[in-house]
Amino acid sequence: AGRPTANLVLPKLDAYALGQVFQFFMLATVVEGRLIGINPYGQPGVEAYKKKTVANLGG
Repeated sequence: AGRPTANLVLPKLDAYALGQVFQFFMLATVVEGRLIGINPYGQPGVEAYKKKTVANLGG
């Protein structure tokens, strides 16, 4: 409904591929947090990230 999406295609479902997926999402969260001006490593930053994400999703 007008929201960006992504498809992840894994060559096979094994521990190595899952590790890559987890690392991808951890890094994406850190980068997004920095882009919106919060510290993604501290609990106050985590709470701010959640609030801004919900607001950006229209909630």
